[in-house]
Amino acid sequence: MSLESCGDSVHLDSERLCNCYTQVYRANEDKVDAIADSCNAIYIDIIKSLENDAEEKAKFDEAYEACQ
Repeated sequence: MSLESCGDSVHLDSERLCNCYTQVYRANEDKVDAIADSCNAIYIDIIKSLENDAEEKAKFDEAYEACQ
């Protein structure tokens, strides 16, 4: 069995997104929605940038799943 953390991720975009969602959990209640919106925008940008690169998208998905 292998345990992974976000630090083990092999994709910079997944690390950036995981760090963003970490900020959501640490944010004051009045800032949660704004930060979550930013995270969602980052996610959409990542998905769009990887839509024509299935191999890179798979790497992102694996790394992102590891740190969720």
